[in-house]
Amino acid sequence: MKLLAKILLCTSFTLALTGCDPFEGMLSVKKAFTVISIEKNPGCNGETGFDCEQKVNVAIPAGEHTAKMDFVGKDQLKITVKVNGKKKTINMDLPKNNIPSENGEFLIPAADLGQAFSAQGGIATNKRDSERFRGYESCTYTRYETVCNVVNNQTVCHEVPRQVQGQQYVEYFDRITQQNINVNFVGTELLAAFNGQRNFSERIYTYRDRCF
Repeated sequence: MKLLAKILLCTSFTLALTGCDPFEGMLSVKKAFTVISIEKNPGCNGETGFDCEQKVNVAIPAGEHTAKMDFVGKDQLKITVKVNGKKKTINMDLPKNNIPSENGEFLIPAADLGQAFSAQGGIATNKRDSERFRGYESCTYTRYETVCNVVNNQTVCHEVPRQVQGQQYVEYFDRITQQNINVNFVGTELLAAFNGQRNFSERIYTYRDRCF
């Protein structure tokens, strides 16, 4: 099935839309509209021929609503909207490779989105690097120990791996990234607009000594 801020430490060296936290912001609904959400059928048990998906209409009223937009995969989007204190979840299909990962604009026609409206907007990414840090961090390494047992009145020895906590000298810096996204949902007129933001902190190691 296909589905369409805080500081978070990411260990990857590349930033993609599917990483880390969702975009958090406001969904400004100019005119009430309905979104088709693709949900897993609760009666699905994986049997061949059984439809595991069902389409559910989710009504979004006019007004200002806090919302989260989470790119679960390159072709999956999950939107959570808080309406009158209650959460509404929308799972949408996305055409692959239509959304830029860092900077750029996009337009997804209604037919490709599987909705009665199109989605258009843009993503802007800003990065800054911290000062360089150096010091020691905890680590784990494997050490082999000789273990002997008496078998049939004979001593038999063999090497056994043990996980040992140690330290290693490192040099690194933190790359702090801020992403902003804006998405307009457009039918015959502008229905709603989402503006959100998220922040990441990537730790980038420039040197790692051995663990001991």
